[in-house]
Amino acid sequence: IRQFRSGVLALPAYRRAAAVCRKQKMKLKRSTIVPLMLAVYLAVMASIGYGEYAAGRMSALYYFGVIAVTAVVIILLHFNLKRRERLRRERENNMNKLK
Repeated sequence: IRQFRSGVLALPAYRRAAAVCRKQKMKLKRSTIVPLMLAVYLAVMASIGYGEYAAGRMSALYYFGVIAVTAVVIILLHFNLKRRERLRRERENNMNKLK
């Protein structure tokens, strides 16, 4: 560790990389959290609705169809959010290069 005249401490490159790596590991991305929360919600709703299905008041096609369509929508949302995060990151990198 070196200290500059301004009093700022500078870490060696390998320590900076490790610090950045630790910081990135701890941050959960929106593309992970939102679909995960929706999947938990889907699981709870499916378990609540299972009583209706087991009692015969709901067809298997409807019960499992709703679950399947919702799961597909959650997966598509995940990939859409990942794409938006990538585009945002690329835009920020381009803006930083222009400065």
